[in-house]
Amino acid sequence: KINEDMHDDPDRILKSVTLTNLIQENLLDYTGANDRGTAGDTFSVLRESAMPATLTEIGFINNSSERKKLITDSYQNLLAKAIADGIDQYFKVY
Repeated sequence: KINEDMHDDPDRILKSVTLTNLIQENLLDYTGANDRGTAGDTFSVLRESAMPATLTEIGFINNSSERKKLITDSYQNLLAKAIADGIDQYFKVY
């Protein structure tokens, strides 16, 4: 069912883009990963949300070098810190 109030709400979309960009910047800064950009697609799990939302891909397990990093506690903690810091930065903006 479409969330009529939030489906195309420009304020929520702008806030979602801001959140996404802050997290993306941190992920790149903290890990040195290749910047694949952000898409801004309107997936139903995002557009039907009543609050800002983002969907992140933090690596690909079918890429052997990424898989090696993804299975380590230290890299997982680095990813988690990048995401958490992005959320923290978002709340300083809004």
